[in-house]
Amino acid sequence: MYRWLKPAGMLFALFMQSKRPDGPPFHCDLERMRELFPNDEWTWSDELKEIAHPSGLTEINAVLIRQ
Repeated sequence: MYRWLKPAGMLFALFMQSKRPDGPPFHCDLERMRELFPNDEWTWSDELKEIAHPSGLTEINAVLIRQ
């Protein structure tokens, strides 16, 4: 993703929170996502919101900006 976006490009992400080891849908642990999108390459939005998913699970939305 980093190579696909120009500097200051924005990535809008929804991280599924299934809290299950199997999927689909697969759980996207926020600490693991921060490892995949590290602070030296991405600026994370200050506000992360939980969004209800029709399946009864939740997703967390984030805006990541390429540095």
